[in-house]
Amino acid sequence: MKLMINPSPSSYAGSNATICEGGSYTLHGFATNYSSIVWKTNGTGLFNDTNSLTATYFPSTEDFILESIILTLNVYGTKPCPIVSDNMILHLEDKEIIYGPTSVELWQTATYSVIADVGYEYSFTVEKGNVTNQTYNSIDVQWIGTGIGYVYLQKHNPNNYVCNSDLQVNITSFGIEDGSTSDLLVYPNPGNEQIIITGLQGHTVYLYNYLGEIQYQGATSPLDIRRLPAGIYFLKIEDWDGRMVKIVKMVKL
Repeated sequence: MKLMINPSPSSYAGSNATICEGGSYTLHGFATNYSSIVWKTNGTGLFNDTNSLTATYFPSTEDFILESIILTLNVYGTKPCPIVSDNMILHLEDKEIIYGPTSVELWQTATYSVIADVGYEYSFTVEKGNVTNQTYNSIDVQWIGTGIGYVYLQKHNPNNYVCNSDLQVNITSFGIEDGSTSDLLVYPNPGNEQIIITGLQGHTVYLYNYLGEIQYQGATSPLDIRRLPAGIYFLKIEDWDGRMVKIVKMVKL
């Protein structure tokens, strides 16, 4: 008689992994001496192909409630070899919700925060704004550019895996003065060579472009604007206590 000995199959589901809410995960399974493979899970998400070693898994909402699920690679060898299996754990991180106003006025200061989880670290950045104060899970932002600004958040879990969130903020220029009133007069507007400010007494002047990037900071008049590109600028004047007393929308010709 001839005795045929089939090599035993092997199964490796891959290393444990973490993904953020809204994402999917491409598996990196490995198998030998097999006739077929099948992926299984204790979750309720979907595989795009349960018979591929590099299938992609799409978690369900229920999966994220569980916070982690098991993905199992079942490997079928040539009969009469048994089925062999291996598991990996897919950790699921929720994206943080950033709380704060989504419609503000230019130069307004607003607070943005998240509900902090124990053991996590949070880092904020902003677009079209300056961070004036920051705590473990919140920031105060002064918005310095008109249009659409953003609050960006990176959430670091205890294993230093990062999930990104963002909040879009609409910044309007309502309430900007035209420079024709008060003791602080700003002229000419439009202009192309210099800006004259009358009535400066211990004030600080800031000039920003339309993106909120500072172009000048000082306490003297006139301001030389000859080298600035043509466009829209915002001139802010603060008193000696740092309180804003005037904002003027300027046009550089």
